[in-house]
Parts: sequence; C-alpha cells; structure tokens
Amino acid sequence: EGAVLEEFASSLRRKRGPSARVVTMPGDLQDPSEGAEMLHQLIKSGGYDVAILLVTSDQAAFTGQFLTQAPDNLDRMLALNVGATSALCRLFGADMLAAGRGRIMLVGAPQGAGPGIPGASAFAGSMAFVRALADGLRQEWAPAGVGVSCLETAGLGRITSLPEALASTCVSFLAP
Repeated sequence: EGAVLEEFASSLRRKRGPSARVVTMPGDLQDPSEGAEMLHQLIKSGGYDVAILLVTSDQAAFTGQFLTQAPDNLDRMLALNVGATSALCRLFGADMLAAGRGRIMLVGAPQGAGPGIPGASAFAGSMAFVRALADGLRQEWAPAGVGVSCLETAGLGRITSLPEALASTCVSFLAP
C-alpha cells in the first residue's frame, strides 16, 4: 500500500515537474470516521493545504454469492468503499469549500453503473454509491469552485501500472 502510494507520487512528480509538491499519507480507514478524522488532523497539523484529494474506493472487493461471503469481509469492504469515501469527502470537502477551490477524484469501478451483478452485489452497490456521491457532490460544490470526479476503470486497482495510470489521470484532471 505505501509502496504503491510512493510510486504514484513519483509518477505525478515526473508528470507535473520538479516544483510539484506531492505528499502521500497511507492511513488505516477500517473505522471510517476515526481513520478519516485522524488522517485529516495529521494533514492539518502538518500545515498541508489539500487542493487535490484522490480516494481509491475500488481497492476493497469481495465477490461471491452474497450469503456465502464472510460478514467481516462485507463489513470491511462497505466501511472502506462507502464509509471512508464519504468521511474523506466530508472532511476535506469542507476545507476545500472554505478555500473556494479544490478537486476530489473518487476512483470507482464500472460495476456501479449497472443494475447489479450477481456474485458481486455488495461490491457493485458500493461502487454505485461512489458514483452517485461524486455526481451529487459535483453539482453541489461546483458553484463554490470545488470539482468532484469519479474515474471508473475496470480492474484499475489490480493492474501493475496503477501509479502511472492514476498519475496520468490526475495530470489531466489538474490541467487548466
């Protein structure tokens, strides 16, 4: 997890140039409210002004028949994909709205775009939440200068080029 973040940061620095200030802070978001709040406080106490927030919500995926999945796995996946995503948007979004600028990119999966997928119903539902949250927040926050996007790419979180793919996407996302 930390190695992927550092590789992503290096890719973003290469694409944005030597003056780019990129800070990565892996955090444990298994308890969404507590983990997101701790990460937010750590960033604020470090004096960082977050102008761009990337939330990779597609990293926790458990599939199989719903009733055969371990309840702990389902709870963890939903806490990360739904709870942590909304907590991070709430905390950092408030800062961005107060500053009148900022960008949030949520990374979801195309499974959330359809009517549901047998064998992946909980995961698809969590990705539908990510998509709907991004769509709603984009409309709510755009007048205040804060942009919200949702990137949906099949298997993005499981390919070896994740850092490069995200860095390229973020550079496009940041372009004036």
